[in-house]
Amino acid sequence: MTTMTQSTTSEINEKTRISMSQPKLFSHLNGLALFIGSVVAFGVVSGDWLAFILLLLVPDLFMLGYMANTKIGAWIYNFGHSYVLAIPVIVVGVALDHNTILSIGIILMAHIGMDQVAGYGYKYGDAEFSHTHMNRI
Repeated sequence: MTTMTQSTTSEINEKTRISMSQPKLFSHLNGLALFIGSVVAFGVVSGDWLAFILLLLVPDLFMLGYMANTKIGAWIYNFGHSYVLAIPVIVVGVALDHNTILSIGIILMAHIGMDQVAGYGYKYGDAEFSHTHMNRI
């Protein structure tokens, strides 16, 4: 009986070790860290919490690019959900000492983190909207 328990425990430990090393898991955890960090940063800059809630899903409007075609839609969506857009917005907000611009950048970062937690990723231009890099990891 002890051998059976040790064997089962060993198998469970091995499965846990393997599953915890998966890149997809770390993508979700990175998203969670980004979301939490963004919420904290928004609080530090004394952002308007009603604006945070109302604007949190606005970056999804970038999916309207799909009305043109899949390739353009994916590019526009990916740009609107990237650090390539979010970080310059934050930098401009800091440089100009403009709390509204800074808050918008932080909200965009929170949205990116929230999407990563949910498993949404960057879109491929040669496939449907649901085909993301998170499914390829």
